[in-house]
Amino acid sequence: MIETIIKEPWVKLDTIKETKDWSKQDEINWNQRHRQNENYRFFINAFDYIVCNQIHGDYLEFGCHRLRTFRMALTEARHQNVENMRFLAFDSFQGLPPSDGTHGVKYWDPGQLATSEEEFWKIIKQHGLYTENVKTIPGYYDKSLTPDLKKQLLEDSVKAAFICIDCDLYESGVSVFEFIDDFIQEGTVVYIEGWFAGYKGNPNQGLSKAFRDFEKRSKFKFVDFLNVSWMGRSFIAYKDLLL
Repeated sequence: MIETIIKEPWVKLDTIKETKDWSKQDEINWNQRHRQNENYRFFINAFDYIVCNQIHGDYLEFGCHRLRTFRMALTEARHQNVENMRFLAFDSFQGLPPSDGTHGVKYWDPGQLATSEEEFWKIIKQHGLYTENVKTIPGYYDKSLTPDLKKQLLEDSVKAAFICIDCDLYESGVSVFEFIDDFIQEGTVVYIEGWFAGYKGNPNQGLSKAFRDFEKRSKFKFVDFLNVSWMGRSFIAYKDLLL
């Protein structure tokens, strides 16, 4: 968190005293502290928007490692007194799948970033909010996001108020965007946490490319909503009344 002071340079900066023995773990802790602070600010605002605009529906998250954003959703749903929202967790629970390697990130190897389904449920029960409304859908997306699953969820009247996509890889993103269009409604928030993650930040690769390709064929239009730190971008779905 950034602390202001009443003299130059007007914000408190660490000096040699605080960083003399700065380690790799310190670097990770520093980055995660600020990234998740930005994430949580976004979730506060997103749920405020959803409730204010009466966007009734469910929370769908694709990529649930360590349940950081998933728990933010549960907490903010409670803060906004949201009723009847279901929380669907789509994840392999085995880490990342194989990819073509063009992402250029050394810790995105197959099997990395894994949170098991058992660990997932342990964290959910410890958090304690909406536990009866949480459902896991395990499997790599090219195998798990099937027409039969879509049919089943639609028959269960699943409709998205908020979709969070944090699956990192272009290949995973293609499967996710192919799946979600029938669950989107006017006002749905679509949050892509890794918009500039990997691929040297190239907007013509990664999740940003997968989304732009999807946008061309979707039944909906998407307007920019909130930027989240350097990594994340979010959008609101709407119908073009001129069409």
